[in-house]
Amino acid sequence: MNDLVHDLGRGLAGTALYQAVLAQDSGRWDRAHTTARTLAGQPAAVHPVGASLYRGAPAVAYVLHAAGHPAYRSALDHLDNILATLVRTRPEDFKSSETVVTL
Repeated sequence: MNDLVHDLGRGLAGTALYQAVLAQDSGRWDRAHTTARTLAGQPAAVHPVGASLYRGAPAVAYVLHAAGHPAYRSALDHLDNILATLVRTRPEDFKSSETVVTL
């Protein structure tokens, strides 16, 4: 899976984080919300091979948490449950080489 959309360094996740930081300062969230919706609308990797703090569902969770906007609470709750399972699961227990989540 090529998960550049959810990549903090090269993808939309990094753009969403940047826009959220700007919105926190200016109070203008329109652009940040649009980018966050686009980011959350694409399936994100949750398999240990493709997911890390910088990519996949953990990166999306980081962006939404750092944004700190109440509109993202539902998505964060969903991601928290998924990521808790990811953390508790050993890599060899995953059956598929690609596991994704859609918010």
